[in-house]
Amino acid sequence: MQGDLSSGVETDGIKDKEKIKKVIEIVRQ
Repeated sequence: MQGDLSSGVETDGIKDKEKIKKVIEIVRQ
């Protein structure tokens, strides 16, 4: 369970970072 949770958090973090980058690009335009 702990391994699955940690991997899930890591993937969610990566997705969040990608979303933030996209939002920043849109705002800069």
